[in-house]
Amino acid sequence: ETGYQRRVRGKITIFALSITYLFMCPVLMKVVCRAKKVADFGSTLLVIHVLLTWLYSPSFPSSLLWWTCNLLGTVFMIVLSEFLCLREEMKVIALSSLTSSYSTNTSHSVTTGSSDSSVSILSNALERV
Repeated sequence: ETGYQRRVRGKITIFALSITYLFMCPVLMKVVCRAKKVADFGSTLLVIHVLLTWLYSPSFPSSLLWWTCNLLGTVFMIVLSEFLCLREEMKVIALSSLTSSYSTNTSHSVTTGSSDSSVSILSNALERV
């Protein structure tokens, strides 16, 4: 194998790892669903990857390029996944359908003479919105 072939194979491997980490970001976001848990789950994936690589290859991964690619890829995956999770968590929750259903339910319970104070508090709060 010539030096050129090794360089091309290395570039293809780095490109494949980059694409894999990029496609793992939305998967990680959907699986974890919480930005606080993404770093833990992402680092766990790296540890599992290291162990599986060690089991598959005859020795522990010692290449500086391998470690650099995997660590940078994991950091990239964690940061982008946390961003996606935070963006999903910060979406506005539509209350228009909830307020109409609550107002019909609370007005019924208020007119029937229900003494439930939490219902009246909720109805007053929803009327102010």
